[in-house]
Amino acid sequence: MPARGRAEWLTIAVISASLVLATGVEFVLPRGYLAPSLYAIPMLIATRRGSPRLVTIVAAVAAAFYLGCAFSQEAPVAAVIAGMLGILAMAGLAIELARHRLGTLRRATTAEEADAESRRILESIGDGFVALDAQGRFTYVNRRAEDLLKVPREELLGNTLQAVWPNTEDAFFVEAISQALSEQIPRQFEAYHAHGDAWLEVRVTPTDGGVTVYFRDVTERHRAEQAQEEAAAARAAGARRVAFLAEMSRELAAVEPNYAAILQRVADLAVPELADWCLVYLADPVAGFRRVAVTHADPADADLAATLLATPIPARTQALLNQLVEGQGPMVGSAVDWATARRDLPLEEDVLGRAFQVSSFVAVPLVPRNRMLGAIVWLRRAGSKPYEPIDSAFLEEVARRSALSVDNARLYQEAREAIKARDEFLSVAAHELRTPLTSIKGYIQLLDRRLAIEQPDIAALRASMEKLRPQLARFERIVRDLLDISRIDRGHLALQREPCDLAAIAREVFDAVEHSVDHDPAQPMRLSVPDTLPGIWDGARITQVLANLLSNALKFSTGRGEVVMEVRREGTHAVICVRDQGVGMTEEEQSRVFEPFFRADSIVGHIPGTGLGLHITKRIVELHGGSITVESTPRIGSTFTVRLPLTPPDPVSIARPSGATDVSRETG
Repeated sequence: MPARGRAEWLTIAVISASLVLATGVEFVLPRGYLAPSLYAIPMLIATRRGSPRLVTIVAAVAAAFYLGCAFSQEAPVAAVIAGMLGILAMAGLAIELARHRLGTLRRATTAEEADAESRRILESIGDGFVALDAQGRFTYVNRRAEDLLKVPREELLGNTLQAVWPNTEDAFFVEAISQALSEQIPRQFEAYHAHGDAWLEVRVTPTDGGVTVYFRDVTERHRAEQAQEEAAAARAAGARRVAFLAEMSRELAAVEPNYAAILQRVADLAVPELADWCLVYLADPVAGFRRVAVTHADPADADLAATLLATPIPARTQALLNQLVEGQGPMVGSAVDWATARRDLPLEEDVLGRAFQVSSFVAVPLVPRNRMLGAIVWLRRAGSKPYEPIDSAFLEEVARRSALSVDNARLYQEAREAIKARDEFLSVAAHELRTPLTSIKGYIQLLDRRLAIEQPDIAALRASMEKLRPQLARFERIVRDLLDISRIDRGHLALQREPCDLAAIAREVFDAVEHSVDHDPAQPMRLSVPDTLPGIWDGARITQVLANLLSNALKFSTGRGEVVMEVRREGTHAVICVRDQGVGMTEEEQSRVFEPFFRADSIVGHIPGTGLGLHITKRIVELHGGSITVESTPRIGSTFTVRLPLTPPDPVSIARPSGATDVSRETG
């Protein structure tokens, strides 16, 4: 190869090596350039982005070597100069290459430092930050994100969202981020993160091959907003409750003053505002509790409600109500699956579980003025909001007002009945007093006429006087009853206890009644007493009790059947039974027979009396610590039974009106 060819190849080699080192520049020669006959200028082409300064220096080196070779024969001096310039250019190229390499190293160091600084900043911020790749795997998690998500970063890095949170409670949280990742769209939302138990504000930003997710804890704000919403809801509920109580007061004031109508209206008002079902029970001293109202929200339950209202209350419900009454406070419960727990439950218990599908209930006793009246039970079905303590307090107030309304209706009814009884009593008393007074007045006029004769018939006068005695006794008995009822009302009916023989008292009373002018000799009477039956009683008051019972039996027998008075001892008690075969009484009349001034409608105007005798009798017996009961059947007859303790009982156990006195005395 000639010298020029070698020089050109050397130039090409130096330039190519320099360009490779410089990066970003390639040297390209035209085809045929190396042919000896071709003297074309080589082409320097920059095919990639590189350092302009390096490209300039490389071009200078190439030009110097090229010119040196070109002028090596024709102009030796120029060739030397060109060579020296080439050497200087190569020195400059070497320096520049060194500087370029140093800059590259510095830039690499700066990038690492920048990355470290970015990580330090991300670790120090108060919000969570994570990065996900295209497959949804965690590639970076800062400390705050680890705290908010409640998962160690070691478990997050390299795992997907679905793998970390497979729980459906966080489904929205996971799906929202996954959607932003798959669609490469920015997204911002707030969601409750169940695993971390926090409300998070989330911002998802797409990046090359993934997304970055920014978390901010907004739990406190949500709690504040929730508290405000709850406060607003509480105020609204309070306003509704006040309005309900006002409406209930207006409605109850407009209802007929009887307990059944009032309780039915309370149940109607409660549904559906306060409950899905409302059941009202009244306490019955004989039969326990009984339903008086059943109201439901769903018209489809009408047949079920009617069946429930007509069905006797099962024992378990009676026990629940008794427990409620004993506690005299609200009872709040949740649903019990009665149908699966037991298959042999009565209707109400089975209905409460299966047909009602109860989620919760509140039962509140009706206790107006310390008097047990009954209970109200509110029920909510499954799907309704369960009752809370504030609901229980409100329903207790509803029950209290309802109980007072019912009690006021009772008092109103009793007042009306008392006024009616008083008016009837005044009418009867006037009639009863007028009868003996008329007789007394007639006999006095007769005596006056007979005494006006010069020689009056002494025997006739004595006969008239004897006829006055029963009328005076009748008059005295009426006045005595009036005085006794006044003493009972004021609690001043006193007992004078002393040793007595009940058998002797019974014989005296029986003999007196049998031989009284009011007794029809055709009316059979029978006495059954032991020889003696001693005890400590008020003899005069026991005489009054026996006389009242025996007189009543004769008065209501009207010649029908036998009247029997039996006295016997049973353990520590003396028992007095007076039976007749008279008109008898209905159950309603039996329940009221001991009330003052009470007289059955069927006897008013037919059989004389004030309606005070049995009431006075009952109070005397109770002051002795005893009891009196009645069993009667219409047109069959009645039996009154008195049980008296032989000795004075504990005064605390004796039921007596306030202020009643009991003075005991014993004689040898």
